[in-house]
Amino acid sequence: MLKRVTFAGLLIVAVCAYGLACNHEAVTGPSSPTVAPLATLELTPGAFQVAVGDTVRFVVSGADASGRPVQLSTASVSWAVSSPATATIGADGLLSALAVGQATITARTGQLSATASVTVAPVEVSKVQLTPNQASMQVGGALQLASTVLNSTGARIDGQTVVWSSSNVACAVVDQNGKVSAVAPGPVTITAKVGIAAGSATVLVNAAGSLSV
Repeated sequence: MLKRVTFAGLLIVAVCAYGLACNHEAVTGPSSPTVAPLATLELTPGAFQVAVGDTVRFVVSGADASGRPVQLSTASVSWAVSSPATATIGADGLLSALAVGQATITARTGQLSATASVTVAPVEVSKVQLTPNQASMQVGGALQLASTVLNSTGARIDGQTVVWSSSNVACAVVDQNGKVSAVAPGPVTITAKVGIAAGSATVLVNAAGSLSV
């Protein structure tokens, strides 16, 4: 005897089959794309010259064997410098130049590494300014001069050794802190020098008890 199949029964079977198919797709899901392994590292800039006291930021980039970029996390990269007395470098790749010399910067992640060379040069002093640059004083008096050392862009440079001198020690002398002591009446030029850069101040020494001009 043939069994009678109703429309309702067919509908239930179809719904169940569709649910099983959907459930299977949800469990397995689409396959995840394959991420190519990191093959090379590169540091930018590869070679750099910086002056004492300046900073420069190094950037590390990675690529797979086909040359396609591979994103790197900051935490995955470690930094090292061959001469800590010459320069230091932070976890973010920011290098600080400390002293004249050369150093090799190394960025490493896993078994891969990249290097860059850094030359730290002396600060180029362009100008020395004295304050005040004109003054008058009496015999036996003292005057403190201040020096400001500038680079070629006009930026102040600290930590420089300034050499002081007097053009006429019979009238006034100056110590290596810029303090002028008046000895006898007359004009004198006080010079402050850093390397080949120099600045000067004109001082007129008057006799004791006379009015300063």
